[in-house]
Formats: sequence, C-alpha cells, structure tokens
Amino acid sequence: MSRLRDWPRELLVVSIVDHGGGIDDEVRPHIFKPFFTTKPQGTGTGLGLEIVHRIVTKKFGGRIDVESKPGDTRLVVRLPLKAGIRDQGTEKQGQGIRDKG
Repeated sequence: MSRLRDWPRELLVVSIVDHGGGIDDEVRPHIFKPFFTTKPQGTGTGLGLEIVHRIVTKKFGGRIDVESKPGDTRLVVRLPLKAGIRDQGTEKQGQGIRDKG
C-alpha cells in the first residue's frame, strides 16, 4: 500500500479499513459483481459493493483498489477532483449532486 503523500494531488483518496477475517483470494475477484454475496441465502442482496463500484467508476471516473489479509482489509477509493459527474456517457462539469426533495 502506498502512502497518502505518494498519491497525486488531483485525487480525493478515501481508505476504508476493516480488521476482520479478510477477503479470501478466491472471493476477491467477485466482490464487485452484482448479486455476489458470501452471506447465507436470504440475508443479503449482493448489490452493496456493486453499486458503490458503479458509482465510483462510472459516475465519477474513479477507482477502488482492494487489499486484504486476515485482520487488515482496505478498500481505497480514488476520485478525480476535477472530473465532472458522468451522466449517460457525457460529462457535466461543475455540477454537483442535488437533492430532488
């Protein structure tokens, strides 16, 4: 894992850390796939990480990197600071997310 000071200043970087059992090597390639879950049937939709990944990559042009070992799992979200929100293949510069309510 690189240190925060080594990352480009054009990015907003958020690191989420979990100190649980880790993500198995066999499971890791599938965690962003829709409907993939390690929970028992009926206790999860398997959409949480897929939705987050889609928003980060498709809407904001960012990326999510995953590093995991027992006791230390990290999801590092990198978002470009100057990119606009992507909407159906086009970019909208200077527009934020607005509450419709």
